[in-house]
Amino acid sequence: MLSRQAVRRANDLFTWQRVTGAVADLYEEVLSSSQPERRDEAGDLAVIDGSFDGLMETLQGSRRRLRPSLLEAAELLSTCLARDSKVLICGLGSDAFSAQHFVSELIGRYRVLGRTELPALALSADSAVLGLWSDDPGCDDVFARQIEVLGRTGDVLVALGSVVERCRGLAPAFEAAREMGLGRVAVMGGGGDALGRLADVTISVPSSEPHQVRQVQMMIVHLLCKLIGERSLGRRPQAAWRSTSCTTWELRVVGADRRAVPRAVAGS
Repeated sequence: MLSRQAVRRANDLFTWQRVTGAVADLYEEVLSSSQPERRDEAGDLAVIDGSFDGLMETLQGSRRRLRPSLLEAAELLSTCLARDSKVLICGLGSDAFSAQHFVSELIGRYRVLGRTELPALALSADSAVLGLWSDDPGCDDVFARQIEVLGRTGDVLVALGSVVERCRGLAPAFEAAREMGLGRVAVMGGGGDALGRLADVTISVPSSEPHQVRQVQMMIVHLLCKLIGERSLGRRPQAAWRSTSCTTWELRVVGADRRAVPRAVAGS
């Protein structure tokens, strides 16, 4: 049995109002602990706006600075393709995808013009060759080796480098191309001087942020393809693009040597 004092104390402390209030507080605590913490929306919006602002600033700077070099590169590539020479394109890391995309855009655009084949090749697309040669001590020369096999005087090499380290890694390819008489176009980000010094045409995106450089780089690829297409239409009548034959290149092993061998293909 509770004493009168205990009963009085229980009545004072455990009133209906206090009990319901305590239960309500407990429910709120349980609910708040089971829900994820709400992120700072203002901070997220600042990240979004900052990213767009940075990209737009880089695009505006590129538009002001790159027009002359874009025209020069388009003319060099158009002249190369008009004389049935090859365009070789290379890139390291994520830039390898841009190189393959460049080739696919060129081939697709020229097929619209009626040309059945286009001598354009992404050096970074052959995983077997890259894997085999990368095991050798001189793996930094993997693109240079392909240029020595496939390149001919009058061809053009395009190198895509979004970061400084990749530009340095592409320098041996440009050195090999220069020795063999290939034209050289560098599409790179700020700070890629090691590559730019070896190029005939340098398209340098005014940014050191790799993701911004890659986004502008992709726009440059599309612009060059469009400019090349416009020059091709103006340089020859469209019917002239359907030649009686064209040349494609096979990589064959001749003795202990690997070399590019031309193979005639009947035109359609």
